[in-house]
Amino acid sequence: MTIEKTSDAMICAALRGDTVVWPQDASGGFEAKFVERAAFHRVHLLLGGIFRSAPWALPWPAKVRDRLEQLSHADTITEMVRSQEMVRVLDALAAEGVSSLLMKGTALAFTTYASPNLRPRVDTDFLISEEYRERAERTLCRLGYTRGARISGKLIEYQAPYFREDTHGVSNVLDLHWRVSNRQSLAVAFDFDELASRSVPVLDLGPNAYALGPLDALLVACIHGPAHHDEKDRPLIWTYDVYLLAEALSGPEWEDLVRCAEERGIRKLCLAALLESRECYGTRVPESAIRALSGATGERSARLLDPRRRDFLWEDLASLDGWTNKLRFLQEAAFPSPAYLRERYSIESHWMLPALYVHRGLSGIIRRVRGQ
Repeated sequence: MTIEKTSDAMICAALRGDTVVWPQDASGGFEAKFVERAAFHRVHLLLGGIFRSAPWALPWPAKVRDRLEQLSHADTITEMVRSQEMVRVLDALAAEGVSSLLMKGTALAFTTYASPNLRPRVDTDFLISEEYRERAERTLCRLGYTRGARISGKLIEYQAPYFREDTHGVSNVLDLHWRVSNRQSLAVAFDFDELASRSVPVLDLGPNAYALGPLDALLVACIHGPAHHDEKDRPLIWTYDVYLLAEALSGPEWEDLVRCAEERGIRKLCLAALLESRECYGTRVPESAIRALSGATGERSARLLDPRRRDFLWEDLASLDGWTNKLRFLQEAAFPSPAYLRERYSIESHWMLPALYVHRGLSGIIRRVRGQ
């Protein structure tokens, strides 16, 4: 077993409450790798809390525990700064008449975890109604945010990143979504107004902060991994999100989960996420729910679980209805705006645009031939 797999197995065992013995033959290199893997999986803060109270962790190397404490201190300070910024952003959006819903990491940090700083995240995701997209973007720009380079179009992308470096040196990254997912098989599975009707207030972030309700948060957590990342690139914190949300469900709520997953065509994705969470952390999933979710057939979103999948583009293309939408999607993918190309390649001259389009097309073909 590789160092990475050994570290990951130890991390999962600690998070599910098992006694974990530090390997006697482990070298100093293993100590560094363990901390590196914990940070990659974004569970280093959870582990730090466990090690402070677990008697079995006392014999562990002091370097491991000290490094986790250092990371915990740094992330706690960052969390305080980002929380203040989120209040500012949410209040500004509300003042412009833009309703928003926090989702994914930030939402779960404040609604599901014992403390927000226990749920590290790279960015803050929030969802708006598509009709208010331009108004929201103008508001973020007025607040000092810069939009990142992303392909624009009606079908190719349903989100846009925004960046701002504040006076404390903390990078604030906001991901503005007008649909829950970029994947075409999932993009229309969730309606903003329906999600808003079941949302919950996030009091720590002010009067204008609302997050997805527990059931919707679990559904989104289940689809997030396979919808955007290969299995090797997914941090364990995403599976831990599923664990916490699933453990809080009651009997009738499991029936609601199955019903909602069926209505959205995501039963297979939910089943895969729940079984992975059960394997890692012993998540209690009723057998009745497993049987109901296992009965799914013909779901387009199930293609995202295929390990042979190489390219999201073809999955999205296959999921679109009608040749008009398919052709428009291909056009948006092959011919993004000149502004995107200039920013993507850091070139100002418009004379280079034809060469950039050719380079983009050829490199895309090569990647797909190689299966990347």
